[in-house]
Parts: sequence; C-alpha cells; structure tokens
Amino acid sequence: MIESYLTSGNYRVTRSNHVLFSGASSPSLALIGDAPTIPYRLRITLSGDDCSGSVTINGAETLVFAAAGKKLTTTMLAANTLPTITTANITCNILVECVDTSGADITTENLTLIDSRIDLKQSGFYSPTGTWTKTDNVIYSNTSMSLGDVVRSNTTDYVIKKKDAYTDIGGTVEVYQYLA
Repeated sequence: MIESYLTSGNYRVTRSNHVLFSGASSPSLALIGDAPTIPYRLRITLSGDDCSGSVTINGAETLVFAAAGKKLTTTMLAANTLPTITTANITCNILVECVDTSGADITTENLTLIDSRIDLKQSGFYSPTGTWTKTDNVIYSNTSMSLGDVVRSNTTDYVIKKKDAYTDIGGTVEVYQYLA
C-alpha cells in the first residue's frame, strides 16, 4: 500500500575509501576501478603472517615491510592515472587505498535509487517569550536504513537521526525516519 505513496528519485548514499586493490599478494597486482580524478598518494596495508618484503610503485618508490602494517607513499601520482604495483617476498593480504596530498582518505560515493518520500514536519513549542517552531524533514521508505545513513534528494543530503518502524494492517513493516 505504501508503494503508491512513494516516488523514485531519491538516493541512499554510501561512502567508502577509494580502493585500488584488496586481496592476496602476487608479484604484480591487478588494480581494480578507476584512478582518482585528483593527484593522490597510496596507503598500502599488509595483513597476515608472512608480510616481510617490499612493495614497489611505478618502479620508482619502494616500501619495505618487516611485518604487517601500513605505509604511505611519498610520491604524488597524477590524476586519472593508475600506477603499476609489484611485490617481492610477500605472501599475505594487501590493501591499496588512495589518499589525498595531506594523507586524508579519498572516498567514493555509491548512489542507490530508493523509493521514498520526503515531507516537512513542524512542531510548535510555547515559551514565556512566545511561540517558536521546529521543522524536521521526515522520510517515508520501505527501504530499511540505519541511524547515520544519508539520503540524497536533488542536491540536498539528509542524515537519518531517528528511526521508527510501523506495521500496516497486512503485517508489513513500513519504516519512516526522522531527518534533520
């Protein structure tokens, strides 16, 4: 029943670190995805038992590891250009993430189209100095989301701050979230 009330056109936004490789080591890593659109550096993370060895980026910069851990490259890589990464004497898991010039994570946004409706909800409060109102944005959706999730409508992002679930007469849960 709620489906007829909902519209498409809003997106659930998830953000994750820009990852170029995640998996078991090999002499030459097959990178995934696209390079960032800004100049970047790499954060290499090794995990597992046998992490003693080296990782070389573009044949120019070599990071030497004595054990599992993280290291940042010092060489800036050009925007829209994937590096060549090779390893030596490493048989463990490798994670290659992109960071900006200051070392902060470069994140990737993933947008998932959801059926939802955003409405305004006003509450009036009385005080000795008069009446004031509070406006919340309320989203109705049959997509289950958690506190802190982000919903984008046009160019505005709404962060879910409260979640309430209601069951309709047919026993189906209709979920709506209060947003600020």
